[in-house]
Amino acid sequence: MKFIFRLISFSHLHLLSLFIVISLSCLTVSVSGQLLKFSHYGVSDGISQGEILCIFQDSEGYLWFGTQNGLNKFDGYSFERFFHDPADTSTISSSWIFDITEDQNGLLWIGTKDGLNRYDKKTGRFSKINISGSDAEREDKFVYGLAVDGSHIYIGSMFI
Repeated sequence: MKFIFRLISFSHLHLLSLFIVISLSCLTVSVSGQLLKFSHYGVSDGISQGEILCIFQDSEGYLWFGTQNGLNKFDGYSFERFFHDPADTSTISSSWIFDITEDQNGLLWIGTKDGLNRYDKKTGRFSKINISGSDAEREDKFVYGLAVDGSHIYIGSMFI
């Protein structure tokens, strides 16, 4: 399957506007008549870092947490952690995770400080994806946001 990548450039104003819209939409959600139970997990419970940058639930129900120190998969009981290993090309290209999404084939797409990665849950391998049309010499390869729509993957990056 061929994917078409769309590169989206965010300015600081756009990011602030997006944050405000998401914040306001979260305020409108109300829970009535339900008791909510929260469980708190920290580094001592197995997550790689306490500061979480993104959360995603995949099609199998697993929760994925992106931090500045690794990608974490949570099955409801324990965490599996994924880190960049410079000696192993099948690992994620950076341990600093900004966003996670999933395509219609069950592949995870991860935006990192070192670009775009694809994770095949069947093989357990990561692939770094070269984005065509982007400036390969740029120092800022950050992929801040991802969205999937059919065969399109939208990539949010900031060009200075």
